[in-house]
Amino acid sequence: MDQQATYKAPNGSRRRFLALGLAALGSLCAPRDVSGRTTAVLSGAPVKPSRKWTVMLARHHAQAGASHPGDRKWCALLDALGQLPADDRIFSVNKAVNAVAYRDDMSNYAVTDHWATPREFLHRGGDCEDFAITKYLALLHSGSPEDRLRIILARRPGRPGTHAVAAVQRKAEWYVLDSLNAEPLPLETRADLRPVYSISGSSRWIHTASQT
Repeated sequence: MDQQATYKAPNGSRRRFLALGLAALGSLCAPRDVSGRTTAVLSGAPVKPSRKWTVMLARHHAQAGASHPGDRKWCALLDALGQLPADDRIFSVNKAVNAVAYRDDMSNYAVTDHWATPREFLHRGGDCEDFAITKYLALLHSGSPEDRLRIILARRPGRPGTHAVAAVQRKAEWYVLDSLNAEPLPLETRADLRPVYSISGSSRWIHTASQT
């Protein structure tokens, strides 16, 4: 069995979340730049975020003041996370969001690339960046500091395109919350991810992956 480290939630937190969060979802509303094969620290000079990110955030804020079909599930997710200690939320949000159905953008929105808000995603499903966005914003709205959260767009050797994941910093280590993994994993163990850029708040960081 692979010996990769995983983030383990304290005893009982999984059952507590499944009872509170998933039931509610069903019924309710020494720093260095990222490079190479290990990417333990996300640092560097920030630049302006992409338009897709800013447009998605504008829709997200607008939906907070209007009726949306995803309102009840989004509120239920935030309520469930709000009842957990901060460290437990990492496992819990990954588990809850990964239970949502995967749907590609073409079948969902008839476009090649759409960055969904959490309400849109919880109502309609979505692809990798939609999983990552929902995890990021759920952690942000439930109290995690913005400077300890990122969305990472990364290349995976031998696979086309980019893959999006959420990342959260606990103490000195970044953990990856991936739609493809049940457990959050330390970023430095994810040799399969070569970060291209990461986003948080109003900033974006460009990362150069090693060619070796």
